[in-house]
Amino acid sequence: MADLETAVASTPGAVSRFKNTERYYVHPADFKEIAVTGTWALEEASNVPELATDDASSTNILNIPFPGDFSNLDASSDGSVDRGARVIGIELMFEVAVSALATFVLAIYKLEFATADGAPTATVITSTTTFLPDGNDGTEVDVHRVQVLIAEKDRIFLDGDTVIFARLALADGTSSDINISGAIWHVERTEE
Repeated sequence: MADLETAVASTPGAVSRFKNTERYYVHPADFKEIAVTGTWALEEASNVPELATDDASSTNILNIPFPGDFSNLDASSDGSVDRGARVIGIELMFEVAVSALATFVLAIYKLEFATADGAPTATVITSTTTFLPDGNDGTEVDVHRVQVLIAEKDRIFLDGDTVIFARLALADGTSSDINISGAIWHVERTEE
């Protein structure tokens, strides 16, 4: 299984002489409700924060922001240039209880601001989605961990005109209880 840990360890940058990885945790309170018919509440279970809903037959779209920093292309103390962060992927931890979901989709978007007059544009970044336990698709009554991995050729440096976010779309099957424990963005920082 191609997971984020393997992707980080096995994909050295094509032009880099130095690379390390960073992880950014997104607290469930930072998820943004975009189009929801369910009521979400921030809760805690055994000291674990959760964003939860038990509204039957709800449809929900939540955005997950990227909380990391952006490149400023400054030279570091050893003379190398900090190219900034390249997003590798995102992990989401959640639980579905009572009944299965009708649909589950987690996608990563690139939002580009126009350099002159014009509206920003958002496009889906090609990625591979893997569920733990293997064989699940995120809809089952189970505790899930999903990883969305961006192919190395599609990873971008984040700068002042390009930002990134994930969109989570969930549709309740009949009477699903959904508890989201948060997300982790995985990034690589490259200097050259």
